[in-house]
Amino acid sequence: MEDSFEPTQYVGMIVQNSQVTFGPTNDISSNIAKLNYSLEFIKKNLFEQVTNNYENLLQQIDNVELFEEMIKKMQNNLMEIFQTYERLKLKINIPYKEMEGHITQLKNIQKAAEILRHLIRFLYLVKRLENQIKSEDREVAKAALSLNEIDIILKESDLSGIDIVDNEVENINNIRKQIIEKADVLIEKSFQTQNQSDLAIGLQVYANLDQMSEKIQSLYNTFINDVKTKIYEIFNISALSKENPSKSLGSLI
Repeated sequence: MEDSFEPTQYVGMIVQNSQVTFGPTNDISSNIAKLNYSLEFIKKNLFEQVTNNYENLLQQIDNVELFEEMIKKMQNNLMEIFQTYERLKLKINIPYKEMEGHITQLKNIQKAAEILRHLIRFLYLVKRLENQIKSEDREVAKAALSLNEIDIILKESDLSGIDIVDNEVENINNIRKQIIEKADVLIEKSFQTQNQSDLAIGLQVYANLDQMSEKIQSLYNTFINDVKTKIYEIFNISALSKENPSKSLGSLI
């Protein structure tokens, strides 16, 4: 018997093949007799089908039972796999969370160590800067170098909010002013005395502060303005001399 067996269609087919013809609907007794005959014929055919195919039917029943057992085994295996997965998940998840926490702590410690390293370097440079600014003027270039390194640390490291750093900011700015003043004095003095050493030291200060180009431009502008002023004064004196030569001569005497 096939899986697509339809009882209604099968009965209809048997009735049709039984060669039983039904009479008029008003012949009830005759029709009932024919139906009984068809029913007996169907029973006979069913019995023959079962008798002829009982081994196949029994095999199918065995197959169904075997299939049910296989499904139960698969369900049990799947349940065991799921339970094993949950146990493994628990065993892996807990160490993973712990390791993740340790990694976060390590990163925080590394950040703190980096800040501490910059802080120690900052305090060392501030102390060295204070000693250098007290030295003779020719040591001012070294002080500028220390100041520049301090500026780099403050720029690249987040030391804001640390009291010991905030307390030193005003002191550093005051020393910065002193360094620039000393450099300007050396440069101005070098123009008057033609001392190349003083000029080199003064410019080296600005170079160490990464302000060389700005200072050169400022000196150039000052020099140009001075030249213009001198030229203007010379031409004014010449004009006055031409207009009042006697007065100009008297003023010279």
